[in-house]
Amino acid sequence: METKKNPNVDLTKKKTVFFLVGLLVTQAFVLIAFTYTQYEEIKEAVVKQFVEDDIEIIENTEQVYTPPPPPPPPTIEIAEDDSEADDVEIEDTDFDAETEVAPPPPPPAPVIKDPNEGKIFEVVEVQPEFPGGHDAMMSFISKNFKYPEEARRFEITGRVLISFVVDENGRITDVKALLPPDRQLGYGLEEEAARVVKMMPSWRPGQQRNKAVKVRYTLPFYCTLDGQ
Repeated sequence: METKKNPNVDLTKKKTVFFLVGLLVTQAFVLIAFTYTQYEEIKEAVVKQFVEDDIEIIENTEQVYTPPPPPPPPTIEIAEDDSEADDVEIEDTDFDAETEVAPPPPPPAPVIKDPNEGKIFEVVEVQPEFPGGHDAMMSFISKNFKYPEEARRFEITGRVLISFVVDENGRITDVKALLPPDRQLGYGLEEEAARVVKMMPSWRPGQQRNKAVKVRYTLPFYCTLDGQ
């Protein structure tokens, strides 16, 4: 007769479940035991190392400043009364009323600047003059004036006005053509006339109130092909 098992009481069906539950409980106990032991050992080692090894005693190296002692008070020596000391003679510096005092020197005379100094006059009492007069000046111009070739070729004629200044010593300065360029004859006539004026000897200076002054003078040149 074959023995039949009751399926309701068959424990082999739940073998896997029991195995897993037992394994889980075993692992839990092992983990709890391992964790508790490790924590206690680490905590004890850390505390011991901190107390014994990590704490260092630092000595106090602060320097205490000790002020130097105050200097001793000065010693004052009192000189003894010397009755035999020499007498000091004091000269009489009182002012003697009879002493004559020299009067102060007079102040220097004020320097009066001449208002005409450096001024260039257009009209003066005595006009400047070429040495020898007007005829001598015309002769000088005729001998020294050279008609420019270009002006001669184009037959340029007319009047040239040259302005210059005769200073206090009779010297000729500031020589220039009086007319503007658009009214000049050109072709080198103004330049030649100015050259002749610069060649002139010193003039007799003009005078204002019996004093030599600077005077601006205008000299006309009449330029023709036959002469000036």
